[in-house]
Amino acid sequence: MKFKDLKKQIKQIQKENEFNEINLNYLTNQLIEITEELYNPSKISIQQNSQPFTNDISVINEIPIFNDISIILSKKPKFNKWKQNAITMAAGNGQGQKLSQFNCPDGIFIDKNKNIFITDSWNDRVVEWKHNAKEGQITVGGNGQGNRMDQLNKPTDMIVDQQNHSIIIADQENRRVIQWFNRNQQILIDNIDCYGLAMDKNGFVYVSDYKKDEVRRWKMGEYNNEGIVVAGGNGQGNQLNQLNSPTFIFVDEDQSIYVSEHINHRVMKWGKDAKEGTTVAGGNSQGKNLNQLFSPQGVIVDDLGQIYVADAMNDRIMRWFEGDTEGEIVVGENGQGKESNQLNGPRGLSFDDENNLYVADYWNHRIEKFEFITFIVQVKPQICGKTPQYGECSTNSACGYFHVIGANNNNTGICGFRWLACSHLVLCNPSDYSCSQSNTVCVQHPQCNDLPVCFPVTMTDQSICPPLKNENNLKWKQNAITVAGGNGQGQQLNQLNFPWGIFIDEKKNIFIADSTNHRIVEWKYNAKEGQVIAGGNGLGNQMDQLNHPSDVIVDEQNHSIIIADVGNRRVIRWMNQTQHILIDNIDCHNLAIDKYGFLYVSDHKKDEVRRWKMGEYNNEGIVVAGGNGQGNQLNQLSTPGFIFVDEEQSVYVSDRDNHRVMKWIKDARTGRIVAGGNGNGKNLNQLFSPQGVIVDDFGQIHVADFNNDRVMRWCEGKEEGEIIVDGNGEGEQSNQLNGPSGFSFDDEGNLFVADNRNHRIQKFEVIL
Repeated sequence: MKFKDLKKQIKQIQKENEFNEINLNYLTNQLIEITEELYNPSKISIQQNSQPFTNDISVINEIPIFNDISIILSKKPKFNKWKQNAITMAAGNGQGQKLSQFNCPDGIFIDKNKNIFITDSWNDRVVEWKHNAKEGQITVGGNGQGNRMDQLNKPTDMIVDQQNHSIIIADQENRRVIQWFNRNQQILIDNIDCYGLAMDKNGFVYVSDYKKDEVRRWKMGEYNNEGIVVAGGNGQGNQLNQLNSPTFIFVDEDQSIYVSEHINHRVMKWGKDAKEGTTVAGGNSQGKNLNQLFSPQGVIVDDLGQIYVADAMNDRIMRWFEGDTEGEIVVGENGQGKESNQLNGPRGLSFDDENNLYVADYWNHRIEKFEFITFIVQVKPQICGKTPQYGECSTNSACGYFHVIGANNNNTGICGFRWLACSHLVLCNPSDYSCSQSNTVCVQHPQCNDLPVCFPVTMTDQSICPPLKNENNLKWKQNAITVAGGNGQGQQLNQLNFPWGIFIDEKKNIFIADSTNHRIVEWKYNAKEGQVIAGGNGLGNQMDQLNHPSDVIVDEQNHSIIIADVGNRRVIRWMNQTQHILIDNIDCHNLAIDKYGFLYVSDHKKDEVRRWKMGEYNNEGIVVAGGNGQGNQLNQLSTPGFIFVDEEQSVYVSDRDNHRVMKWIKDARTGRIVAGGNGNGKNLNQLFSPQGVIVDDFGQIHVADFNNDRVMRWCEGKEEGEIIVDGNGEGEQSNQLNGPSGFSFDDEGNLFVADNRNHRIQKFEVIL
């Protein structure tokens, strides 16, 4: 099952009540792999018939989540595409100093309202261009070129601090970093040949010095020192510990620094406290091949580690994946020019919250917006009213219900993946609990300081959080597919002879106790015939022989199988063609293993079930059901067959001659009837010689009703069961069975039945 390993590991973390960052990072990577199908457009289908939940949930949000959730996929690398014809968002009216013009714009910043801040370099000013405005307004400088506090001299980059409404500027030709706050100015760092600026999540300011060929870091508010060198600083050069004319810089969540090197035609990544960097883009001298850059400028790294670079002299924007030898062109593959699909010396880059790409088109004296191409798909989430916070909602235990803020019912929950890092989630707008991101919904998340956060609806899709099945919605097609045998009774490899117990592994291979052929057969998924993996050397009691095996357990970890060799009165293990008797002198019929590795065996003559600790078989075991002689009292069994052990170590027993299924909880002295028990018959409150039994996570008991040629489902406490497959009587048609014995489910919920007297294995496909 896809989520098996993921579930086990997250369960362990939950049990220990630890937030293990390393493990969760690993699980996140696993989740990304698991969700590949969701993000692969060739595998996405638009859901048109999903059940709307407008009566259950009303969220103040712009996203249409009332007929499934429409989302914009933007997390998968190959999905990120942009229209190649840009829209001019600022200036574009020729080179000049009017408010509708620029003169070599360099650095840019987009705020949450899509206002654009531009270092209008050769106009010696910083301009704010309101969203959809026709002209800008000067926020810094604009008083002519100079070195007064109210002047700038060819500013190259800036940081906009939206919290305190201040701007930090790399005032290049004045060799200073200056802060403007409500028209007041303060020099932060002086005597520095600054070019690019960045600020990390902790408030540290980073400055590239294009003459000293280094990047330095200062703690916010503590600028009366030389700072700390965090990249370069070893003289000009092209070695891994050197830089050559660094320009724009970017700092990620881990405080790794990405540096565009103008003269070395590369982008370098320096990890925190590293002594040297690694080349992550370019580095193959100047050129226009996909493994080259030519005077790179602006650089941005997204959450997936993708590096976006303004390849200035190639008039294009490129994207590189760390470790790849080549990049790819994102926009601007039409050569130098001033058309809407061309650039001329791109410098600064920025993205808005809708993933639109903004480029400072330096020599065209304009800001271009390349619109993100949105791939709209339908996400099918699970919505439920009256749910507990983090309540169980999925077969993936890493998922839980989140209470939706603004829903009509305060207990309305949406089922989502719980273990996203809180640092990656944005707070909801406090005024109306809306989310500005188009692919999120506002939820209560106590693990994130009990604050309402915008949760990505991609993490609520049922491909990630498959819903728990229940008695009302789990059905199977009534016409089965024969997946093993079905070629008449016989001993050929494409035949079976009264199959009993079966086991389905993770790859949908079927292991079959082919009883009257005295062998265990493995039937590979979609194979035309099986292969003998135990026995098959005729009836006998030699170590390489079996005598009417009735059940098989497959231990996938150590590649061994445990067999109820009923005719030889022994339980035997086969591992790599080596045999070892585990339990002897026992009239074993069926087997089970619990989560702790204890082995359970039904004895159809002693009318009991015993348990052994794995590896300790030199004793009589412990009676866990029956053992009080043959009879129909609640402390007795009569010819027990198949058994099942649940998570609580309760034992379910098909009590064949009593025509009932009994449940014995751990350490109980008597059992209770959970199916049948009203004499043999074909009414819905009766069974007739029940065989295979499986209990699901809801406690629903599935029973192979052998002599009624059907499989039934019972809910504990109910007086009647229901027929789930073959209510069509004995026969050999695809909608009929003849003596169903063992059965199993695969990880998709498909039902496999050993159709004993038809000498075949039937697969009934689940209806989703």
